[in-house]
Amino acid sequence: MNKEFKPEISFSKDKSNLEMLQKSLESEEIDKDIIPILEKFFSLPITPHQSCYGHAETNKEPYLSYVDDETTNESELSIQRNFKEKIIELVARINQQIGSEAVNISLEEVDHKRGPKDYTLRFEIIDKKSFLQNGKKILAIIWDEFSKYLDELK
Repeated sequence: MNKEFKPEISFSKDKSNLEMLQKSLESEEIDKDIIPILEKFFSLPITPHQSCYGHAETNKEPYLSYVDDETTNESELSIQRNFKEKIIELVARINQQIGSEAVNISLEEVDHKRGPKDYTLRFEIIDKKSFLQNGKKILAIIWDEFSKYLDELK
């Protein structure tokens, strides 16, 4: 896993921004695995914002950030609601695959009072011993389950 994530300032659903993100990651092997998942994420009616994948420098946890778009389209609003409400199910599926309570997912909300709200979906590895022994496998499970989760939202 890359030791330090180089955050980009802003992402949108534009394909060129995926290329910019790809360049910001240090491992081509990770790029091949993560880019198709990010393409699904970009296709949702939400706008990815700031760092879409990486290790936050403060706690080294993988995370995704997005902005809840201002939309009046009912189907888009439904996908946004489901994205937030089904996090508990996603945590259960990930931990079931791992075989222990190794991962928690927190959804942090920031309301700037103007415009859409920012959300950070943080994948917290709470069983550090398990992560040290099986880190690559755990991250593969997280991204595999997250990919399935994105497919279910559509």
